[in-house]
Amino acid sequence: MKKVLRTGAALCLSAAALTAIAASAYAEAVDFEDGNYSFVSVKTDDGGDLSVLSVEEFNGSMQLKVDVQDCSLLPKILFSMNDIVGTDNLSDIDKILMDITFASKDGVTAPGWIGGCLGSAGGDDTPAWDQTDFEGGEYENPVSEPMTIERKFLLPSKKYVSGTEGSVAQLMRWGTEVPYYMYVDNIRVLDKDGNEMPIMLSAAPAEEAPAEEAPVEAAPAEEAPAEAPASDGDTTSSKTGNTAAASVAAIAVCAAAVAVINRRK
Repeated sequence: MKKVLRTGAALCLSAAALTAIAASAYAEAVDFEDGNYSFVSVKTDDGGDLSVLSVEEFNGSMQLKVDVQDCSLLPKILFSMNDIVGTDNLSDIDKILMDITFASKDGVTAPGWIGGCLGSAGGDDTPAWDQTDFEGGEYENPVSEPMTIERKFLLPSKKYVSGTEGSVAQLMRWGTEVPYYMYVDNIRVLDKDGNEMPIMLSAAPAEEAPAEEAPVEAAPAEEAPAEAPASDGDTTSSKTGNTAAASVAAIAVCAAAVAVINRRK
């Protein structure tokens, strides 16, 4: 029996460790778990689609959702690199990566051939526009496999310049005949040594708490005192707390198993 309990405790500890590792797959990444997408915008000129942006849970994580309104047009999604890594650090960027997934709106039709680009430009054309193309395809399933795309800076003249406002990365997909959603997750920025650069974004602003009501005057002595108001029960945990809660639960189970082992020695 002791051997069984020891084995169970060891498995619990391993599960908790794996959960913690999975929660931090990237040391520095924009993963949208906090719901913040204030640094993302839509460019609609020159054939750009009037795409609608939001953040929602998809494939087990919070992701940026691009609701493409006219699939024959190009969604042009701008990411402010000034906000992501800081204006003073732009020159250190050597590569930008992000994960993208496509899902047809009818949930039945495959999204088909996937082609597009991830480009970059700075304010006042410093640097001038340049792009790295990507391509793929899903011809059987209504949801494509996630694919990692990158903007690779091969020439120094194409790199961002520190101190330049309006420096953006721009994601586009070429036009298609299948209405679809595009999802974006895990934006990483690497320096010339391949290290992930620190993400400078702050969390999305928290909702303001309702103003406190003025205290109610005491009731006359002959009247029964008013009961305190009950909790509204609306307070919820953070969207990013699920993994942490699972880890705490796993550790609690392990502690119980270890205690049983000690009592039986």
